Amino acid sequence: MNRIKHSISISFVLMLILLLGGQSFAAAQSAGTATIQVQIQLEGRSTAANQPFESTLSNGIQLSQYPGATNAAGQFEISGITPGSYMLRVMPRGYLAVAIPLNLVSGQNKVNIGPFKVGDANQDNQITLVDFALLSNAFNTRPGITVYDPRVDFNGDNQITLVDFALMSPNHGQKGAAPLSAAPQYPSQVLDLRLWKITLPIPNPENTSNPWEVLQPQLTNFQSEPWFLVNTSGGILFRAPVNGKTTSGSSYPRSELREMTGDGRQLASWSSTSGTHTMFIDQAITAVPTTKRHVVAGQIHDSSDDVIVIRLEFPRLYVNVDGRNVFTLDDNYTLGERFQVRFVVSGGQTQVFYNNASSPAYTLNQSYSRAYFKAGAYTQSNCSTENQSSLCHANNYGEVIIYQLNVSHQ
Repeated sequence: MNRIKHSISISFVLMLILLLGGQSFAAAQSAGTATIQVQIQLEGRSTAANQPFESTLSNGIQLSQYPGATNAAGQFEISGITPGSYMLRVMPRGYLAVAIPLNLVSGQNKVNIGPFKVGDANQDNQITLVDFALLSNAFNTRPGITVYDPRVDFNGDNQITLVDFALMSPNHGQKGAAPLSAAPQYPSQVLDLRLWKITLPIPNPENTSNPWEVLQPQLTNFQSEPWFLVNTSGGILFRAPVNGKTTSGSSYPRSELREMTGDGRQLASWSSTSGTHTMFIDQAITAVPTTKRHVVAGQIHDSSDDVIVIRLEFPRLYVNVDGRNVFTLDDNYTLGERFQVRFVVSGGQTQVFYNNASSPAYTLNQSYSRAYFKAGAYTQSNCSTENQSSLCHANNYGEVIIYQLNVSHQ
């Protein structure tokens, strides 16, 4: 009797383990990784066995490379992938690259690619006269002959003949799929921010009475949606709402970079009378507040106040000095229109060049010290100047997209 009870207990425990194990396995599989099994087909060959290749997988953020060679069946696998949408680019040796979109699910994903176009002997992803010259030089040879070149043995028969020429000829002038690129995740991957800090229009998490400032090295892997991030256009978006947090010296909000020095943690400080100091900005102002439609997009500041700024009082774009609009760059600016500004400071003069002109649009004769550059969106309105409480919200903002930002000191 005891033996029967013991057997029942063991059976029960085994059944419970199997049930729980099955549930665990099913859960693990549903939340598991994806594997791609790629079958390739090659022009001029009945099999793609043992074919060297380069492959790249991108989800738009990360880029991974998987070089290797196919197995005896002309296949290769990539495993351990997070399920989702990807682009896969494959380039077998001697063939033009092909890129295809994939929607990977957990488990096995089978993919057929090809036939790949043959004739890229020098592996530059295009078929040109250079490839024909390589074939011509090795024509009518086989292994053991000095000038034999296996790169132009396109059908893999260990000889260079008219068959190889016939395979290559129809593809002359063609190019393969361009290399994949990972979309930048952080602003520092688009702009060189090693010598900048960012001031945001939101409270500092550690001291909510102040706006949030982020310095290096944290700025390298930092973004803050929607105030400071990589835009789909390829630039960096800076947004400051009228109800944003402000610095102690201003009543207006900003999402703005401030020039730094050293390791990116010391404040930059230079003189207009010593050396040459240059800042170039390629940018577009993309939004202005509803009532007071003013945004500053680039400035030089000294120890006490702004010296000279680029100011949009929509629709007019100005050079502004000490609060006065001293020169009109565009009297009918269109939101979203890209423009370029270059500040060049030397010998007590500040020159402003507009849209890559060879001569300055405006020159300021003024000496100042403890100066630094600023770039981004400095919204020139707040809840008070918008005049209506219904306009005091985060969707009423100034916004600038910067595509290029360069600073030099000589």
